[in-house]
Amino acid sequence: MPAAIALSDDDVDLVEAYVTAMQSIGKKTGRSTIQAAKTFCVKVERAGGFDQMSRVRQLDAIDKARSFCSWLMVTGQLVVDPVVLGRLELRLGSVARRYCPEAYAWFSAQCERLGTSPGDISLQWNALVKVTAITRTPPEEVGDAQFAAARQAVVAAYVGRELPESGRCIAAHFHRLQLTLFHAGRITNLARPRRKAPVSVTGWAVVAPGFADAAWRYVAQVELSLRPSATKHIEHDLREFGTFLAESFPDVETCADLERRHIEAYKAWLSKKEGRYTNKPLDRISVKNRLINLHCFFDRITEWGYPDSPERPLVFAGDLPIVDKPLPRFLDNASAATLMRASRADPDPLSRLIVELLARTGIRRGDLLGLTVDAVVQIGSAFWLQTPVGKLHNDRYLPFHPQLKEMLDDWVANYRPVGLRTDRLLVDRNRPVTELRVAAALRRVSAEAGIGNVTAHQLRHTFATQVSTEA
Repeated sequence: MPAAIALSDDDVDLVEAYVTAMQSIGKKTGRSTIQAAKTFCVKVERAGGFDQMSRVRQLDAIDKARSFCSWLMVTGQLVVDPVVLGRLELRLGSVARRYCPEAYAWFSAQCERLGTSPGDISLQWNALVKVTAITRTPPEEVGDAQFAAARQAVVAAYVGRELPESGRCIAAHFHRLQLTLFHAGRITNLARPRRKAPVSVTGWAVVAPGFADAAWRYVAQVELSLRPSATKHIEHDLREFGTFLAESFPDVETCADLERRHIEAYKAWLSKKEGRYTNKPLDRISVKNRLINLHCFFDRITEWGYPDSPERPLVFAGDLPIVDKPLPRFLDNASAATLMRASRADPDPLSRLIVELLARTGIRRGDLLGLTVDAVVQIGSAFWLQTPVGKLHNDRYLPFHPQLKEMLDDWVANYRPVGLRTDRLLVDRNRPVTELRVAAALRRVSAEAGIGNVTAHQLRHTFATQVSTEA
């Protein structure tokens, strides 16, 4: 008969607490279950702690005491490496549901408020419990730091399996869990994590350090006064010019080394460069904007007294291509009417509302995305749509058609989820609508109408044309 296992006082208390927890949920506590728990405690004590064990021994120890170790993990008494957690198919979600009923009830209530299906609730809960197992943080107390660290580590562990679909499912579970925790007020960020550094960082690796330092210093200044979209274009154009210099004129180290011939060569290169998505030569507007950003960069760093600034003007007004000014594209009355009929027949209420708002108000796409639930105001007997501060740095009141007001009221009352942690009017799957969602709605409705692809800006021109002809 094997000798009895000698446990420390702390381990005795731990095993007794486990047995009590098992009995409280109506689970049997057989001899083999208790023996497995005691053996795990001895292995950990002999190794000097669980973190001192090799990964192979950790996997073996947990696998031989799965019930006990699962209880330790979901109650925050055992922290495991994400790789170990990824290799063990432990049903931590089911275990935590029994041992942490209050936390599960809270989480379920948050999910049900967002209209989450029961199956997805289980998947998200299982991902949340993995955060607890890695960070020792109770499920209802997980915040930004714990969620971000655990998400990155768990997804990386699953991707490390090196299978074709490795990491996709668990990444999707964390993506939806992020939304739930955001609306529950536990985390503050809805941005997707980056698996690799953006090109705005890695793309500067080939650029001469002297030019890159001046460019980054300049970008850091202009982003304090310009909109993020404008700063993004400036950074892109400077990086593109720096890359061109590195490839064509590697002897240029700073802006002080630049001469007129470098600009002329860059202009010739731009004339042959193809767009990233069109595979056609850049249009004149794109070339003009690039040269304007370079001109402003050179002039300002000279005025601001940056070291190694250009010794003379390099870009002149005559370098800017003359841009054609064709008449705005708009839909004729027949095409506009066909589009509206297709919109009203579309089964998706969000797509219907997007098309109607764009066509009946002429609102910009960016302003549409920024509309809030209280954007409609009543002045006298008429209703008006208040746009957010947008491209022109001001807000405006747009006349609001009564039929559109009824459609908007129906959206808020019957389709827009309540209790969201956002005041945006247009939401899709509990997230603010994006530019891609607007483009997809327009593309599908215009295809159903058979009038070719229609853009938001085209509907803006159509609205302006209709108003001017009716006046």
